Amino acid sequence: MCSRLCLKIDLHKAFDSINRDFILCIMRSMGFPQIWCHWVKECIPSPTFSVLINGTPTGFITSTRGLRQGYPLSPFLFSMALEFFSIHMHLATESGRIHPLKRNVELHVSHLLFADDMLVFYRADKSSVHELNKLLEQLHLNTGLQVNRGKSKIYFSKSCKYKNELASILGVPISSFPTKYLGLPFDYLL
Repeated sequence: MCSRLCLKIDLHKAFDSINRDFILCIMRSMGFPQIWCHWVKECIPSPTFSVLINGTPTGFITSTRGLRQGYPLSPFLFSMALEFFSIHMHLATESGRIHPLKRNVELHVSHLLFADDMLVFYRADKSSVHELNKLLEQLHLNTGLQVNRGKSKIYFSKSCKYKNELASILGVPISSFPTKYLGLPFDYLL
């Protein structure tokens, strides 16, 4: 049996750092009609800030990043941005750059996403870890979403011999079972 790992990813200030222009770009790439993209652009709240100089507001600065939490469209728009990661994860798995976990079934689950919580499953080998690191960098460069490596965790199957080396490539601390994801135990996955 091959060694396996699960990476539990925490995104740093996910809703605050997402690039709004990227969301509109991904909508166009998904085939949303131009009118829909325009409506979404108009609906995304763009807060403005003013600087106080000697107690008097002077000029305005418009925000270009972030989605307001609690705003009805925010979860849907955020999930569209994470679709970018899903597509690239699927392509990396299909091309063999990331080696998925195989359980003698046709369906291979490489990752789970729920809002800003991410789990990634794959074989514990250097090539997969390096490729995932590239995908996470692409995610940051394109969407503005950055992995909080201090709060993220990596879990290994008992058979893994290179835990420290693989964890250091990602810069993520090693954790152990039992643990939960969204309140449910998931130690049986590895």
